[in-house]
Amino acid sequence: MADFTQPQVARQPIFDIKMAVEAYELLFRSGADGVLAAEHPESSTTGVVSTTLFGVGTDRLTGSKIGYVNFPRKLLVGGYAELLSPETLGIEVLGSVTPDEESTAAVARLRDLGFKVAIDDVMPGDSRLAFAEYADIAKIDFLDTTAEQRLSLIH
Repeated sequence: MADFTQPQVARQPIFDIKMAVEAYELLFRSGADGVLAAEHPESSTTGVVSTTLFGVGTDRLTGSKIGYVNFPRKLLVGGYAELLSPETLGIEVLGSVTPDEESTAAVARLRDLGFKVAIDDVMPGDSRLAFAEYADIAKIDFLDTTAEQRLSLIH
């Protein structure tokens, strides 16, 4: 039986344009109901990283694919991601991260270090498209966008 008192990691597939699994987003869950602790994004990120690396293992969660971890601004600009391995974990820039000189420099540095970068839930006109030159993946939520919006983001 599962121990629901410990943090849990959920994985969500990230599909490419041909609907093949490209990677996984690793998400923090806790408690018996397995809910997201969105009110504490830094704790969620550190929970995912510690549970993945020291508990479950990246191989069991993602196989040979990259596991993207959500990074809020504080951890992104604080250099926390630089402690991780770019061979197994990617950096997902959360929607709450506003592009500015400091956050853009952090994303560029991570890319230079070999990390794969994803931008979370982009929309047309999204300010985070400023990170696009460093991104490998721009995630589009199909439930929150129209076909026309998705096409505009792809081009």
